[in-house]
Amino acid sequence: MKHFFIIGILTLLTAAGFTQTIPDLPIAIGVGSAEVWGDSIYHFGGSTSWGGGTRFATIYKYNGVSWQNYASMPDNDVWGISSTINGNTAYVYGGWPSGIRRLRIYNFVNNTWQSAPNSPNIQTVYGHTIEFVNGFVYVFLNGYVDKYNVATNTWTQAATLTQNGSWLHSTVYQNEVYLVGWELSRF
Repeated sequence: MKHFFIIGILTLLTAAGFTQTIPDLPIAIGVGSAEVWGDSIYHFGGSTSWGGGTRFATIYKYNGVSWQNYASMPDNDVWGISSTINGNTAYVYGGWPSGIRRLRIYNFVNNTWQSAPNSPNIQTVYGHTIEFVNGFVYVFLNGYVDKYNVATNTWTQAATLTQNGSWLHSTVYQNEVYLVGWELSRF
């Protein structure tokens, strides 16, 4: 049985005094998503404005020294996306203006994209979070949990959570997903 934990505050502690400053992205963009693959950081999509007026369907790569334009995304629904990674594959969900229920799958090795079927319940373009655990991509928003089976290319509703939440963030620890987010003006 999968366990999902909703927590109010998540704090990550690092070694005392350790900080590292990396260069800014080539364009000041936000509301995209980032993942680590190999020895690099990859930033997917985003916009130069909070409202998503100018969007960038770009993957930027940080190699430890500088950011480079690495690849393009398959569509312009890139504001408010969520991503997760497993092996050589990144999964990118949602995105304004028309990425509702959309999961895109990116292969780092082949630099190719494919589309998964639409998720059944998470019907928004932003505010969600996703994680990969044991062969499944889980999408969370407002009490719903949809589960994408990578092996069968199918979706099911995995659970209904007792607490709603949007603008979620998540992490996986010991094969359990921990969520933090905003709901009704409280964290």
